[in-house]
Amino acid sequence: GDVERMIEKEAHEVNLVMINNLKLKTELVAEMLKRHVKVFERTKAKWEAGEMRWRRLRHARALEEWQHLLASAQFTDPADRNAIVRSVTTELELRHSQQRLAVLAELGRLAPELHEDTQVSMRVTNLPDLKRHRVQSISEQLTQLQFEDDQCYSNAAIALEAHLAEMNIAMQVSREALRAELHTYAALAENGDIFTRGERGAGAKHRVQLGELINDVELDAFFRRSGNLKTELSNMVSTLGKPDLINNDNVQQLLARVNVVTEATQIATVKEREGKTLELRSLENTLDKLRTAKKADLAPLVPVLFHQARKLDSQ
Repeated sequence: GDVERMIEKEAHEVNLVMINNLKLKTELVAEMLKRHVKVFERTKAKWEAGEMRWRRLRHARALEEWQHLLASAQFTDPADRNAIVRSVTTELELRHSQQRLAVLAELGRLAPELHEDTQVSMRVTNLPDLKRHRVQSISEQLTQLQFEDDQCYSNAAIALEAHLAEMNIAMQVSREALRAELHTYAALAENGDIFTRGERGAGAKHRVQLGELINDVELDAFFRRSGNLKTELSNMVSTLGKPDLINNDNVQQLLARVNVVTEATQIATVKEREGKTLELRSLENTLDKLRTAKKADLAPLVPVLFHQARKLDSQ
């Protein structure tokens, strides 16, 4: 009796201490979780604000670097254009100094030297060097030199136009690279871009999930029976990760491929409504035979596949 009461008293005190400890532990854990949530929210807000500032800084920096590129000598004073101009100038100067001046000197020798005499007015009537064939020869030489100059100008104009076209292409390439880079920063977008992970890059999650689906070994048998589906999905994943997806033409091409895949999933339902389930299964079996058939067995299966496809497509 007395011993039991003493043990019960001691046990009661111990139980009270344990209960109090558990209560304090629960309150402490709850308070820590509460503070953890506050710290998490505060840290997340700071992180998102810092990320946005970083995106805007990279956005502004990319624009500034591109403007510096356009204002640089690469576009305002390109070395290739200067080389074309120097080449034309050198060719014209050499032709003038080595050929035209000599022809002009010969032309000058055809005329006599006139001495100014204030008392006697001399009239030149005898010009022994002024011969028709010599005048004609000099005229032809000058004409040929002028033709060569014009040809040089024409070649220079063609070269400069080709260089201008190359510069335009280079500018467009740099502009598209800038656009792609700005889209990766997504500084002006509310929900971010598709090239990064996280909430601002939700598009990347779908790409990752699709990649994991393609690489799932448990689906190998399915993909083997599905023909070119795995390759098509892999191309979609790689296309989704390309920055030039921002261009409408690339989006339209990807959308067309996605529509083909998604519409193909409705074939079974459509043919079931048309009462052609058996025909569809027969076609699938033939396609599976083609996939696994040897080279010698392919030819007999082609007409069968053709007729099955025609029958399945008929109204």
